[in-house]
Amino acid sequence: MVGGMPQLWGPARRRPVTRPHCLLPRNQAMGAATLGNSGRPGGQGTRCAETVTWEAARQASARLGAHLRAMPGTLALTQEQEAAVRATLAQFPLRDQALAELLLGSGYRVTEALSLSVADVWAVGRVKPRVTVRRAQMKGGRSPWKRRVTARSVPLNSRVVAALEAYLFSRFGSAGPANSEEPLFPSRSGGGRLSRWRVNQIVHQVLEAAGIDSRPGTGQFGTHSLRKTFCKSVYRLSNNDLALTRIAMSHASIQTTQAYLPIATEDVDRIVMGLGAQETLETAAQGARRKGT
Repeated sequence: MVGGMPQLWGPARRRPVTRPHCLLPRNQAMGAATLGNSGRPGGQGTRCAETVTWEAARQASARLGAHLRAMPGTLALTQEQEAAVRATLAQFPLRDQALAELLLGSGYRVTEALSLSVADVWAVGRVKPRVTVRRAQMKGGRSPWKRRVTARSVPLNSRVVAALEAYLFSRFGSAGPANSEEPLFPSRSGGGRLSRWRVNQIVHQVLEAAGIDSRPGTGQFGTHSLRKTFCKSVYRLSNNDLALTRIAMSHASIQTTQAYLPIATEDVDRIVMGLGAQETLETAAQGARRKGT
């Protein structure tokens, strides 16, 4: 034990390396597996009950590093790109149009949207004004911390309602579905729900049709771009209200919402440059007041 931190032994030189407890899996941090100079559990030369394998420490360090990094991956669409996407949706089947509009207009994760059944959005011959995703279908809803996760209810704006109505009327007609528990977005081949892989394909096809480079390997745009675009739109329309945006996104932490909203350098420059103009106006106003007195 060095400074209250467990020692980790490398397989080559057997040199102890310290790592904080937060890096270690619980069973290993508590000393469930101990390794000494012999490299065997409980072997001769064991320094402490909290010594773990080098590989376990490397994996734990990678997990912590991934947690602390800023949110990687896709970007939100600009307003111009979002308009281009909506302009090209008419080229695609009604199912794909409804899916894209729902993701853009609700902020649902792909898994949450795919978990919906027809009964979740359709009642008495019309689209419901609000759609609720059950806790079990939400991120973390099946984890040991699922009690912290609550069902998410989102109102549907007129654009989403129109897209869903056109899709469901074309699918079932005015009589409605015989079985309301059918998937809202079914697969045409297997009869079950659409897969995330297929949704990824659809979104990339829509983005490419809109002239947005989403080729694999670029890492610029993808399915999660639609959720980030929703976040950005809510933030803008709420006059940059971060607390309101967090609730709309159903984030447990406001730090997560902040990670969805990167600040552009040009915006910072514009505000800083505006300070000079503001100070000039205030100085002129003060001079005018002094002359008036």
